[in-house]
Amino acid sequence: MKLYSIFIGSALLFASCSSSETKKIEEDTIQEDKTNLTLNEDQIRLAGIIWAKPQMRKISKSLSLNGFLEAPPQNVISIIAPLGGFIKSTPLLQGMHIHKGDLLATVEDIAYIQLQEDYLRTKEELSLANKERERQIVLFQGEAASEKTSQTANSKVNQLLIQEKSLAEKLRLCNINPESLTPSTLNRRIEIRSTVNAFVKSVQMNMGKYVGAQDVLAELIDTDHLHVELTAYEQDVTKLKEGQRFSFNMVNSPEEKYTGHIYLVGKALGEGRSVQVHGHLDDEKKVFIPGNAVLAEVELGSDSLLSIETSAVFKLNDKPHAFLKKGKNDIKLIALDVVMESADYTAIKANNEMNEDSELVIEGIQSLKGMMFNEEEE
Repeated sequence: MKLYSIFIGSALLFASCSSSETKKIEEDTIQEDKTNLTLNEDQIRLAGIIWAKPQMRKISKSLSLNGFLEAPPQNVISIIAPLGGFIKSTPLLQGMHIHKGDLLATVEDIAYIQLQEDYLRTKEELSLANKERERQIVLFQGEAASEKTSQTANSKVNQLLIQEKSLAEKLRLCNINPESLTPSTLNRRIEIRSTVNAFVKSVQMNMGKYVGAQDVLAELIDTDHLHVELTAYEQDVTKLKEGQRFSFNMVNSPEEKYTGHIYLVGKALGEGRSVQVHGHLDDEKKVFIPGNAVLAEVELGSDSLLSIETSAVFKLNDKPHAFLKKGKNDIKLIALDVVMESADYTAIKANNEMNEDSELVIEGIQSLKGMMFNEEEE
């Protein structure tokens, strides 16, 4: 009885093992077969399949770089009160467009009164000193005064001329015209006006606030000459040079493309072993916002390479693949060795299965993927 049971058990175990091995062989065969499809003419027509041969084409090489729109240092203007003082008024708001000559702020302080007083006093003293010098010259010529007295009078005039010139320049720094300054026009307030057309970047003042001569009241940006500041990493720096063309778009609006050229490539590695690349825009009349993030494609030239329409290439398990025509109606899934990609064409390496005489599917790929991979899932 035991012998019979052992025999039955062994037979069942053998059958089970044979069934598993058979199933595995069948699965392996199915998996292998799923790299191939055989279609009839109707299936090809309904799937909309179109073939194309790889060709030698000029493929443009490019380098993707990230960066920002920025204004050069000479286009960022910090507004200060030359001698400090109390803010009496300001019309500025962040983002406001300012024209050349527009009022930015009114500031008052006793220092402005003193400066105007010193200038008017010096101007008056200079007038008297000139008259005294002329009188001393006449007396010296008539031998009624010594040469030393005449020289002293002349020196006094020169000293006052220096003082007057110095005070006049200080007044101009405070936006006060010394030529029109009189005792009746003397004022405790000065007006700070814009010297350029610009946008207000930031405002750091408010009514009644006391500011020193070193304090920044506001920052303006002249957007007439914005540039693109790109970041290139160490391994890519040797590919870049002045004059190279690039296209770019705002990260938040990729559909709009703009163009420019590289003006300067940095010569020192910075943070993250990167180099700053300074680019000029072709159309500086476009209204851009400084600080916008951009994505740029720098043109690196072109090579003659074997290529196929980019629509023929798709990813499978993160690797590029395509459908190859084998015979009249047979299609095979093949892996591709991609050399370079562009918007329209993908450069590929020829191999034993695929060359210039091969035909690849460029349209109807989704239908073929559905036929192949849905059957596989079943």
